[in-house]
Amino acid sequence: MARPMIDLLADLPEPTGAEFRAIRLAAGHTQRQAAGACDLTANSVARIESGNHGAPSRQTMALYLLATGQHPWVRVVSR
Repeated sequence: MARPMIDLLADLPEPTGAEFRAIRLAAGHTQRQAAGACDLTANSVARIESGNHGAPSRQTMALYLLATGQHPWVRVVSR
């Protein structure tokens, strides 16, 4: 039986750099660690957080929320 697809972006607001930083700090990550989790460079994370790179994409935010166990309604579990 096929499992239902989950829209990981549904109802996630457009993120800001400040929100990304707050999530990173809550996870206890450095900018380098956050970059690794999101397939970004540490420089990109610094620019996102400072507002000099625009806001992070909703996809990047959803990925980082999942990677840090902070997604509002989805948890990643190992089998």
